[in-house]
Amino acid sequence: MEQVDLAKESLFRKNKLMLIFLMIVMSLSLVVNTLLGQKPVVIAIIGIGSVVLILLLGVLLKTQKGMNAYPYISILGLATIIGAIILTVSSSGQTLH
Repeated sequence: MEQVDLAKESLFRKNKLMLIFLMIVMSLSLVVNTLLGQKPVVIAIIGIGSVVLILLLGVLLKTQKGMNAYPYISILGLATIIGAIILTVSSSGQTLH
């Protein structure tokens, strides 16, 4: 029984570390895009998408639900944010200077 508890604790710690890294990456992406002068809609997509993803992952971590699917949810959330940015930028014709 102790082996199972160790595996769950290890998975919890890995997922917690992933959440911390996501918060750092999302914060840095907001700062960089703001400094590059991106349109407010792009910054809003990053900000709102990041907050929703981090809140979702935080709730899953707190309730310890979906621990095995946690990395997949994280990647799907990031892909959704990136896809929304690509669709927005490509449809507006904005390029980086």
